[in-house]
Amino acid sequence: MAFYRSLPLSHYDLIDQFNVPEVQSLARVISYTFPVEIDSRALPKHKADCIRLIISTLASEANLARAFAALTENEQHTISIILDDPELVLDAKRYVAIYGVRPATPRTAYGSGKMTLLNAFISADQSIPPELAKRLRPLAPKLKEPGASYLAGDLPVNDELWLHATEQAACHDMLAVLNLIDQKAIKVSAATGTITDAAAEILRPALLAGDYYTEEIPECNGDLEIGKRGIKPFAWALLVQAAGLATLSGGKLALTAVGMKARTKPSQEILRTIWNRWLKYTDFHEFSRLEEIKGQKSAKRPLSKPNDARNAIADTLAQLEVNRWIAIDDFFKFMFANSNDFYVVRNAWALYHSHAEYGSFGYSHITWEHLNGRFAMAFLLEYCATLGIIDVGIGLPWGARKDMRDLWGWDEQSCISRYDGLHYLRLTPLGAWILGAADEYLPQRISARALKILPNLDVVLCHTVEPAVLIQLERIAEKTTENVYHLAREKILDACEDGVALADILNFLTDQIDHELPHTAGALFREVEEGLAKFTLKSSGYLIQCTDLGLIAQVTHDPAFSRWCQAVDDRHFYLREGNEKAFRAALKKMGYLISGLKQ
Repeated sequence: MAFYRSLPLSHYDLIDQFNVPEVQSLARVISYTFPVEIDSRALPKHKADCIRLIISTLASEANLARAFAALTENEQHTISIILDDPELVLDAKRYVAIYGVRPATPRTAYGSGKMTLLNAFISADQSIPPELAKRLRPLAPKLKEPGASYLAGDLPVNDELWLHATEQAACHDMLAVLNLIDQKAIKVSAATGTITDAAAEILRPALLAGDYYTEEIPECNGDLEIGKRGIKPFAWALLVQAAGLATLSGGKLALTAVGMKARTKPSQEILRTIWNRWLKYTDFHEFSRLEEIKGQKSAKRPLSKPNDARNAIADTLAQLEVNRWIAIDDFFKFMFANSNDFYVVRNAWALYHSHAEYGSFGYSHITWEHLNGRFAMAFLLEYCATLGIIDVGIGLPWGARKDMRDLWGWDEQSCISRYDGLHYLRLTPLGAWILGAADEYLPQRISARALKILPNLDVVLCHTVEPAVLIQLERIAEKTTENVYHLAREKILDACEDGVALADILNFLTDQIDHELPHTAGALFREVEEGLAKFTLKSSGYLIQCTDLGLIAQVTHDPAFSRWCQAVDDRHFYLREGNEKAFRAALKKMGYLISGLKQ
């Protein structure tokens, strides 16, 4: 939130901001500091003369150092933190975050209270003129190194505080989401790209640990609801679009060429790509998830773009120690101490709840945490945690924070957002690597290998498998009993027809078993591979090449096929346009597929 300040340009301007009695009072304070040089009984009466007396007394470096030494420790540290600010203005939040106490406050112009020696250094607008700042830098003490206030031990998990470890879940969920998208199962809004309620219900069971809040979570009567779209399902639908892994097609998400290739790459690399793209993404604003705060689409444009705020939070996360818990409010203090605070709200008067005037967020009692802090909590829980960058300790959002007592119109509600239940976070090893704070990342396996492939091509589930594994298995095998599937040639061809590489299918299976692939299964994949190589689409006019002379003769002379195609020579035949679907189905029953043929 940018404020207009009339900052003093010189030391003279600094003193001139005060009225006559105030300047006379400051001159008297200076005379007490320099009793030999100034006779307090013979001080000038006119304002200009008093200012010249103050300026001339402090003109020498020796006198300036003497006056600075007469300041209290708190006052000296206050000057230090102003000197460290790019605009030479006091950042009170940062001072409190570093030192744990409020900064020394000089008397403001036409205000109340006594003039002090600090008024000779800091203006009524709590700033220091550049020329004076240059002289004060050698005198000012070095700022205390900002440190994070971590929990002494493990997270105190109980019935009201739950731990969500996200690192392995993120690697699993990313693949599960891409697989469901490939099956055209994820519907999104054409206008906003956000997931629908029905699609969220499909996606939620496919997530390794489900959503942060289950459907059984009780909701306060008449209070804010978590919502059917949840948190993780809502985030994933946007993240894959932001990263260019999926795009809207006919009301559903469809994998792009980049998304198809992503399934064959290490999960952590794709997660890092998603994260970096999200930091730059401008088609969605996390603040819009704070639905109870109205006026966001006002013509007054109350919100700035989210990119700077995301980067400020990311920079702070990168400075945390890995695997150490920190309370959310202590994280905010650490952020302030490192000058990473942000203002995503630029016109708080346009935002309100219940009533545009009485419920406005522009009043002086509204804090950074009410608006910008809620944006940060939404970003941390919905996107950082979902991508495995942080683990989180959460509770119910209702009544979780105590900063709503003075808000007008919130009597019937106990939380501002569904993210109010975020109490703790910790940086994961994956998060440190994604943020550039670690040089390498060594992924851990999610679980033991879960499948056993029998010689008869049955696939047995050895134990409960991750949803992503089950989604991929069901794509290439028919379910026969509760825990048994059967590898099906036609389903494998269906997957290949949808763009899945045969090598990727084989790699998936071998990665899930702890034994050699049975000879029969190997033979099946060799036959499919040979079948895929038999036919090649040579042009958009359906000139098709076949490498097997006997097979091309069968296709062009068999009545079941000859009605759709015509031989050109001993290796090519022409498929009549409009017969692609029927020809493809008949050919697939024989175990063959023509890659690239229009569906």
